[in-house]
Amino acid sequence: MSDQSPIEIPPGFVNRVKAILTTPKTEWPVIAAESASIASLYTRYICILAAIPAVATFLRAIVFGYGFLGVTYRPSLAAALAMGVQQYVMALIGVAIIGLLVQYIVPQFGGAGDRVQAFKLAAYSGTAGWLAGIFTLIPGLGFLMILGLYGAYLFYLGLGPLMQVPEDKRIACVLVLFLAAVVAMMVLMAVAAPFAHMFGGGYPVPGVEGGGSITVG
Repeated sequence: MSDQSPIEIPPGFVNRVKAILTTPKTEWPVIAAESASIASLYTRYICILAAIPAVATFLRAIVFGYGFLGVTYRPSLAAALAMGVQQYVMALIGVAIIGLLVQYIVPQFGGAGDRVQAFKLAAYSGTAGWLAGIFTLIPGLGFLMILGLYGAYLFYLGLGPLMQVPEDKRIACVLVLFLAAVVAMMVLMAVAAPFAHMFGGGYPVPGVEGGGSITVG
């Protein structure tokens, strides 16, 4: 009989999270020198952290619902689960989109278009945003999601060690990548919306089967 937990955090996971958040300038060169694959980045890091905001969204929906001016909307269990799953899948796809954008855009700014390094940058710079997702769980704390913007700074710091972008071109590179990512994610959401509603995702409608309920007062 095995004593191994069914959910095992990879060795060094917690230390990596702490290091990339607290000492990013010294941690990025360490990350750059590490041997990795896109698959290992997903299974050992991305899939774990990306689950935080997804689970928080699910729990917030079924425990607290969404309130405004005395009116509370609480999705059904199925609808809340679909919302969480949709958010999780979009996060995983989003990392891939950003990684590919980095790979193909940074050479225009004097950087190296290495795919694995690009995915490292997308993965580890997302740490702050995923951790900040926990604040969506408690009503009134959603504004703390702004702490996730620290990820933009992490991304900027990583452009040099991972992608070899010259320092004088990094700000412009970040801006171009940001705009490209926004456009790409908007297209993705537009394409995914019909499928999300087909499988119960998207934004459920009260009064419709599986849509949840509204409480006044």
